[in-house]
Amino acid sequence: RHRLSVSTRLFSRVWPFHAIMKALPHENCGDMRFEAYHNAKRLYAERGEWKNETCLRQVEDWDPVDLISWVEASMARHVNGCLKVGTLVRKLLIIIEEEGIDGHLLLAGGNEYLMEKAGLAIRNKSDCQRLPHAVAFIFGAVQVAVERAGKPHPYWDRMWEESETGRAVCEEYGAAAGAGLRLALEPHPLSDIHFAALHTREKPNVILADDVVFKHDVSAFDCLFKVVSVTPRDDPCVVWSNLIYVHSDLGVVKDENASLPDTASRAQRRRLTKHKRSATKDTSGHWVLTASVDFAPHGSAPPGHWHLNRTTCGDILPHLRLSLGQGEKRNVWHGGEDCCPLWWHFVPEGMVHKNVPPRLQSLTKERNQRTS
Repeated sequence: RHRLSVSTRLFSRVWPFHAIMKALPHENCGDMRFEAYHNAKRLYAERGEWKNETCLRQVEDWDPVDLISWVEASMARHVNGCLKVGTLVRKLLIIIEEEGIDGHLLLAGGNEYLMEKAGLAIRNKSDCQRLPHAVAFIFGAVQVAVERAGKPHPYWDRMWEESETGRAVCEEYGAAAGAGLRLALEPHPLSDIHFAALHTREKPNVILADDVVFKHDVSAFDCLFKVVSVTPRDDPCVVWSNLIYVHSDLGVVKDENASLPDTASRAQRRRLTKHKRSATKDTSGHWVLTASVDFAPHGSAPPGHWHLNRTTCGDILPHLRLSLGQGEKRNVWHGGEDCCPLWWHFVPEGMVHKNVPPRLQSLTKERNQRTS
């Protein structure tokens, strides 16, 4: 089965002839190695963003989008505590966006400033009565950010705090079987990451794309991770998704006596045992698909959200589905775009995202403002 078509249109845009010949893959390989695009080099190589990207920026440096995103995430984590004022908080966020209130302005003006702005737009009597509570909720969320500013806030912790489903994922992948995922959810220099591109005949699909990715690419084994950008046949320069691969050696259980806490379930113990057995059999390194980043919005999930594509038992799947209670429907889990490293969002030079993730857009915009 041949699912790969090499597009001359793609190469004519970004590669001279000698580079094309050098970049052509082995006949058994479905993906081609590329350099990371210019914004990746600027953010990671020039600015060293990977060294401090998990540190929360000072609230004074936030733009209105950062402010709104932080409060919305706080609402998702404390939904039970803001049911009565939730609608009003969202109205306040609209006011913040329309008035262009950034972090510096909000902190300088304080509660009175936001109350004054809201009083001009909110006339409903019941809303006016709840307004102090809604404003207090926003400033409470901002105060948390003020206290965390400049301190590392790992992506694993962010995923745990993001929602109840995020905590369920952390618990599921918290044992030894999730070691590769936890390492992939950390910032790394570009030298540790192998970037490749895959041009498929079919509409980008995780399972079909993974089927033709070269898993034993020896030339890439000097790297710890591999990012394969998947493009469709009809538009080979537009990346729909990134496949995130981890070198198999990173997922091997180094300690054969590793154990789980006494509170671990039977299923968790069985998974750990199975993982130990598979690790001891794996003597040759290879690339293991772990997650995928989607650059198209799905419902309320913005571009840049991600999916887990590997169970703790090692089985591949298009999307991880979770159910929080017995008998409840299993829904597709979406990881937040700010709950994964920036390098998960990088694409090869000469290519563009189908939709640029808001977080990446904000960082590149900030960089352009600094240089202008």
